[in-house]
Amino acid sequence: MYVLRIVRNLSLKACHYNSAARRGSAYTVALEELEGCLNAPHTADVEVETRELARMTGGFPDTLAPENRVIFMRRYWFADSYRDIAGALFRPAFL
Repeated sequence: MYVLRIVRNLSLKACHYNSAARRGSAYTVALEELEGCLNAPHTADVEVETRELARMTGGFPDTLAPENRVIFMRRYWFADSYRDIAGALFRPAFL
């Protein structure tokens, strides 16, 4: 019994460690997808480009078809998984 209790406690600690907010965040995957678009150095040129990019992307969702806009917003604003998005948008009609 003593060994089982130790194994259970170690398993619970590992579960809590792996599911901590900083490690198991739903936003991590979505942000990693966008990581290549971000610039690291903060110079005047980068600041101008950042403002221009913000202006351009601010209206981007308005150019999408309604279904694509929902997919884009659910993925990059709400950080939903692909499975959740597909499940919500592509349900069979008979259900």
